[in-house]
Amino acid sequence: MSGDSNTKSAAKWRGLVVQKSLLELGGAALLLLAPDKPLTCLAAALMLLGHATFWLFGAADVRVNDSGKPAPVPPSLKNTILKADCVLIAAASCAALAPWPAFRLGSATLFSLGISGVCLEKLAGRMKKQKEAIARSSAGES
Repeated sequence: MSGDSNTKSAAKWRGLVVQKSLLELGGAALLLLAPDKPLTCLAAALMLLGHATFWLFGAADVRVNDSGKPAPVPPSLKNTILKADCVLIAAASCAALAPWPAFRLGSATLFSLGISGVCLEKLAGRMKKQKEAIARSSAGES
């Protein structure tokens, strides 16, 4: 029964990751298509600020794995994430606030490409891990 429950949980997690990533990619596409919408760009910057503060306030030290066991994020990875967040926050903010349309478009493009790259990398890694977990769980039931 536990294997079936784990398989369902893994499948649900995978679905949620796919849904989250598709929504993020949709938001990035919307931003690219409408760079003259300052509130959209500021909303993106605010969402990323939430992500950055998540790491700044210690999420890396208290992270747990899927089993609920401690799995801290190495400081070098945390710093890389924070740097990427800062670049994306700056790009989204410039897309909203820059006085020149070409600079706003360039900033929106940088943000869209950056966030799309992050989403696709995360989606590919999560899907691979979940597929392996489902295969292990199914093999344990046989």
